[in-house]
Amino acid sequence: MNDLISRISEEEKYILEKLDELICIIISKPPFTIKYINEKVFYQKLKYKRHDLIGKSFLNLLDNISLSKFRLLLNEDILIKPSTNEIQLKSKNNDLIWFEVKLQRFRKEGGLLSYLLSLKDISKLKTLQLKFEEREKKVQNLTKSIPEIRFWKLFTPKKYEEALQNSYEMLQMVINNIPQFIFWKDDKHTYLGSNQSYAEFVGFENNIALVGKKDEDLFNLKEEKLEELRIKEEEVLNYGNPQYHQIEYWKSEHQDIIVYDTNRIPLKDSQNKIVGILVTYEDITEKKKYENLITELNLNFLKFSTNIRKNINLLLKTCKQLLNADIVLYARNNADQNENYVEILSSEDKAIKIQENKFKDEYFLSKFLKKNDDFIYNFSNIDDSKFKKTDPYIRKDKLKIAYGRLIFADDNSKDIICSFFSKNNEKTEQDQLVLLLISDAIEIEKKRWEVNKHLKKQNIKLNQINHLKTELFSRVSHELKTPLISIKGYTELLSVLYQSEMNQEKLSIIERIDKGCSRLERIINKLLEGSRLEQGKLVLDIEKGLISPLIKRSIDELKGLIKARNHHITLDIKDDLEFFFDPDKISDVLENLLSNSIKYTPSGGDIKVSTYLQKDEFIIKIKDNG
Repeated sequence: MNDLISRISEEEKYILEKLDELICIIISKPPFTIKYINEKVFYQKLKYKRHDLIGKSFLNLLDNISLSKFRLLLNEDILIKPSTNEIQLKSKNNDLIWFEVKLQRFRKEGGLLSYLLSLKDISKLKTLQLKFEEREKKVQNLTKSIPEIRFWKLFTPKKYEEALQNSYEMLQMVINNIPQFIFWKDDKHTYLGSNQSYAEFVGFENNIALVGKKDEDLFNLKEEKLEELRIKEEEVLNYGNPQYHQIEYWKSEHQDIIVYDTNRIPLKDSQNKIVGILVTYEDITEKKKYENLITELNLNFLKFSTNIRKNINLLLKTCKQLLNADIVLYARNNADQNENYVEILSSEDKAIKIQENKFKDEYFLSKFLKKNDDFIYNFSNIDDSKFKKTDPYIRKDKLKIAYGRLIFADDNSKDIICSFFSKNNEKTEQDQLVLLLISDAIEIEKKRWEVNKHLKKQNIKLNQINHLKTELFSRVSHELKTPLISIKGYTELLSVLYQSEMNQEKLSIIERIDKGCSRLERIINKLLEGSRLEQGKLVLDIEKGLISPLIKRSIDELKGLIKARNHHITLDIKDDLEFFFDPDKISDVLENLLSNSIKYTPSGGDIKVSTYLQKDEFIIKIKDNG
């Protein structure tokens, strides 16, 4: 899980912070610990900073009712598709704010199951819904009083009658001019009326002609679909429970999918008896596309890797899917050995390199290079252009429409992203948003691309410097060894030839020179070993033997230091275990570890040395209380 969070780069976090939704990753087991939030959006909506929430339970943000809804959400089958519900979150000021929560499970390979939460602020929508329900109650109260109103007309002044008529006309005008479809039926599923939008949708010039009809008179639908609609209306008519915001999918005459937000509300008479049903349909197809785009991009960020080319291909595939394009291409200028060329990446996971002049002459994408802005351009009938015979993409897929834009880089170079279509279709604001978001994400990936190239060059230089350093150490060590051998040799010669002529003081001086030479020789040997290790030339003198005597000898050599620090040494080592090792190198490692433990453990400390087998490995463990 921590690996997943660490893989979200600064650029990806930047995009997450630009979203209007709260993005949260939590562990799937109680207490549902929060591992990641897009901090900027959380602060805007709820006034929480990262340190307020990371490592704490997500349940702390929920009131009792929302806690129950969240638990129900967890019990739903969200392995197939994201699950949604409406909950209230507590802000830092203890205000309750409505959010639509979408929950998606995902599992990092070999890691914990986690939840991705996407929370959209619907507080304004909820306020409108409450107002709608309040007005519905007023209408019901008005309905109950209709007989009395008819009676009062005989006794009330004419101006009150005119005011009531004006209110009715105003209500009728509002209903007929809102984009939603509204109609009402009796308890036998017969139409009693509708707004003008719905009447025109089902093929009538006015809503009066709709009265008395049934669904089978209006729609050329299969019996299964008609039965499905009847069952949904019967649930409301029989039980009196309104159904709000039911998402339904319909097919248009051109077989396009249309998404509706549907409400079904029971109508009651003055005795509170259900006498009919009010139904509203709102086309939210574009809204759903936008939500799918955000979800797709959020999930793609979790799939992003250090392979930048792979990330760009993933974005091109996402763009192709959301725009329903035949192919999406991304072109970028490049240079190789003083030769300029253009590299084209496609949503089909293919890449080609073309000389710049050939690109300008033969590929339709080059038309974008003549533009000096990053507006979105829509080219039609590209199969009739001069590129019809030269552009392999147009030839292969018989492409007709190009929809794309320039992406300007920091070095003033022009990159291109373009989606191609084999059929004519109208472009919406949603399509523009898709292209803009994908372009921004690619621009970030391109910056990472350039940074990686720079880092590779820096790594090459660092490796060269490191090689020079290693070579210098090797040469210096060898050069130092030659005079050292002479000094040591002459010292030994002096002590042998003139021992009888020297007093104790002179012999002591020669002995100190000899010890200094030995110490310097050890330092030079370590430098040489380090140099060989970095060059991969270090040769180990491996032999089979017992490790316990080596451990005991290393401790004996440091007994003076152990005694001076008043430490207590405990041994728990296996005396009969043999394995292959280099005694000198293992001895150096043991002495370093033991000396560090002795030095940095407070006086009078406990140091324990133990050995044990773990699978095919022999473990030496040194533990202290320093």
